[in-house]
Amino acid sequence: VIATAQGVVKRLTSADFPQKDEFDVITLKDVDYVTGVAPNPHEDDRIVLISAQAQLLHFAASSVRAQGRSAGGMAGIN
Repeated sequence: VIATAQGVVKRLTSADFPQKDEFDVITLKDVDYVTGVAPNPHEDDRIVLISAQAQLLHFAASSVRAQGRSAGGMAGIN
Protein backbone atom coordinates (compact mmCIF):
# COMPACT_ATOMS: atom_id res chain seq x y z
CA VAL A 1 0.00 0.00 0.00
CA ILE A 2 1.25 3.48 -0.90
CA ALA A 3 -0.16 6.73 0.56
CA THR A 4 0.60 10.27 -0.60
CA ALA A 5 0.47 13.76 0.91
CA GLN A 6 -2.60 14.60 -1.20
CA GLY A 7 -4.55 11.69 0.31
CA VAL A 8 -4.19 9.22 -2.54
CA VAL A 9 -3.93 5.55 -1.61
CA LYS A 10 -2.83 2.76 -3.93
CA ARG A 11 -2.58 -0.97 -3.53
CA LEU A 12 -0.57 -3.14 -5.89
CA THR A 13 0.86 -6.64 -5.98
CA SER A 14 4.44 -7.74 -6.47
CA ALA A 15 3.28 -9.54 -9.63
CA ASP A 16 3.25 -6.07 -11.24
CA PHE A 17 6.98 -5.58 -10.60
CA PRO A 18 9.28 -5.92 -13.62
CA GLN A 19 12.71 -7.57 -13.37
CA LYS A 20 14.56 -4.22 -12.99
CA ASP A 21 16.44 -2.48 -10.19
CA GLU A 22 14.32 0.69 -10.53
CA PHE A 23 10.78 1.33 -11.79
CA ASP A 24 7.79 3.62 -11.17
CA VAL A 25 4.95 2.31 -9.00
CA ILE A 26 2.57 5.31 -8.92
CA THR A 27 1.81 8.35 -11.06
CA LEU A 28 1.90 11.50 -8.92
CA LYS A 29 0.56 14.99 -9.58
CA ASP A 30 3.17 17.77 -9.54
CA VAL A 31 2.42 18.84 -5.94
CA ASP A 32 2.08 15.32 -4.50
CA TYR A 33 4.67 13.04 -2.90
CA VAL A 34 4.72 9.66 -1.17
CA THR A 35 4.32 9.84 2.62
CA GLY A 36 4.00 6.17 3.51
CA VAL A 37 4.48 2.66 2.20
CA ALA A 38 3.47 -0.58 3.93
CA PRO A 39 3.41 -4.26 2.97
CA ASN A 40 0.29 -5.32 1.11
CA PRO A 41 -2.36 -6.05 3.76
CA HIS A 42 -4.65 -9.06 3.90
CA GLU A 43 -8.20 -8.54 2.67
CA ASP A 44 -9.56 -8.34 6.23
CA ASP A 45 -6.95 -5.76 7.40
CA ARG A 46 -7.67 -2.03 7.71
CA ILE A 47 -5.83 0.90 6.14
CA VAL A 48 -5.46 3.96 8.39
CA LEU A 49 -4.63 7.47 7.12
CA ILE A 50 -3.96 10.37 9.51
CA SER A 51 -3.85 14.01 8.38
CA ALA A 52 -1.55 16.75 9.69
CA GLN A 53 -4.60 18.06 11.60
CA ALA A 54 -4.91 14.68 13.39
CA GLN A 55 -7.99 13.61 11.42
CA LEU A 56 -8.14 9.85 11.03
CA LEU A 57 -9.76 7.78 8.29
CA HIS A 58 -9.78 3.98 8.36
CA PHE A 59 -11.27 1.57 5.88
CA ALA A 60 -11.05 -2.06 4.82
CA ALA A 61 -8.01 -2.90 2.70
CA SER A 62 -10.37 -4.86 0.45
CA SER A 63 -12.07 -1.58 -0.56
CA VAL A 64 -8.89 -0.53 -2.38
CA ARG A 65 -8.55 -2.77 -5.39
CA ALA A 66 -5.05 -3.48 -6.68
CA GLN A 67 -4.00 -1.32 -9.64
CA GLY A 68 -1.23 -1.44 -12.22
CA ARG A 69 2.07 0.37 -11.73
CA SER A 70 1.18 3.39 -13.90
CA ALA A 71 -2.17 4.06 -12.23
CA GLY A 72 -2.53 7.09 -9.97
CA GLY A 73 -4.39 5.39 -7.11
CA MET A 74 -7.70 6.44 -5.57
CA ALA A 75 -8.82 9.18 -3.19
CA GLY A 76 -8.25 8.09 0.38
CA ILE A 77 -8.54 11.32 2.40
CA ASN A 78 -8.75 15.04 1.56
